[in-house]
Amino acid sequence: MHILEKYVNHFNSNDSKVFASTFADDCIFTDSAPTKAGMDPMYVAGKECVDMIFNMYFSNMPMKATLVAVKDNTLDYIISYPGFDMPCRGTLLEEKDGKIVRYSVAFRED
Repeated sequence: MHILEKYVNHFNSNDSKVFASTFADDCIFTDSAPTKAGMDPMYVAGKECVDMIFNMYFSNMPMKATLVAVKDNTLDYIISYPGFDMPCRGTLLEEKDGKIVRYSVAFRED
């Protein structure tokens, strides 16, 4: 299974520890897509912080990722929040030992 497919599956568990297990201990996760929903962009450094941030999200609202396509190091998907669907494009910038080291998400315009 491609690491980006695992990312979607782990996201859909709505379990922050499972989702964080996709990332390296020293990962960098950036996400500018939430600005389209009126939220702040995210810059998260470290697997523990991924766990902390997504624990907050998963605890407060159910979210789902629907995979659209995986091509090389790019993941097109839709994040569904209650009442809002956000098309996203994630780019795997670095992977090591089957873990995401650097990952960047943006709103998908196409």
